Amino acid sequence: ESFKIALSENADIISINVCNAYFNHILAEQIYTAYKKNVITVAPAGNLINMIETFPSSLSSVIGTTSHDEHMQIVENVNVYPHTDIASREDCSGLKHLLPDFDSILQGKRLPLFGTSLSLPVIVACISYMKAVNPLLNVDQIRDVFANFLSNKIKCDADGRTFYVPGLKFDEALNGTIQKRGYLFEDEKKIKKLFFELDNYNDNSFTMKVYSQTGNPVLISDIEVVVNFYRFETFKVNKKEILFQDSIIMNGGEFTYKFDHMPKGKYMLQIKDQKDSIVTAVHSVEVK
Repeated sequence: ESFKIALSENADIISINVCNAYFNHILAEQIYTAYKKNVITVAPAGNLINMIETFPSSLSSVIGTTSHDEHMQIVENVNVYPHTDIASREDCSGLKHLLPDFDSILQGKRLPLFGTSLSLPVIVACISYMKAVNPLLNVDQIRDVFANFLSNKIKCDADGRTFYVPGLKFDEALNGTIQKRGYLFEDEKKIKKLFFELDNYNDNSFTMKVYSQTGNPVLISDIEVVVNFYRFETFKVNKKEILFQDSIIMNGGEFTYKFDHMPKGKYMLQIKDQKDSIVTAVHSVEVK
């Protein structure tokens, strides 16, 4: 609802501090509407689920952000993946001002101040400057400026892949902005990535549906879907940590999977396709 209000108020930039392993086709449709109106949506990649393409930051209609430290290294326990657009230092100054004495509030327990939500405001501020210089900038152009005009490229090795994420520099971003020209939205056909959405969850089974990132249902054929089971208590996406792996061939727009063959207990499930055309879904289940 707040996203609709922001659009109705003719916002230029919408900072949405939401991160989930679930896809939501209703919010995706709203974000896509913003994209077509040349409204910039910025969202954090999230924390603690390394290498999972989270929603909505993994949408190509969104600028997805993550965090780096003072040594230009991705902060430990934050999400980062090949589709992450930009990384920045975390800004905790506002929180420290509002909550100066963490120890007394938490009765001796320290509150770790880290995460992609804390670098998000810095990146939004930079994009605001960029839009002030060139109001016609859209999401694709901003992503292009970050990819091609920023000198800091942070190397990331995860899940058997090596990729680079740009590290934010205001001056370089503004310089790139000056050299870009605005162009109109082209066509939704250029967006090919698909997303799983949890449609139904019952005892020992779930149903997943497939959507485009515009929020529309999609029919697919002969896609091998892999289901990985991880320990709930120590969940980390790593091939060595997989307890059990299963696969099915998916046809149509949905599939149902039963997991009553697993021992009783809680698990984290990772659902993905072998070709990586469908963004990973992750959620917890319990076998009773």
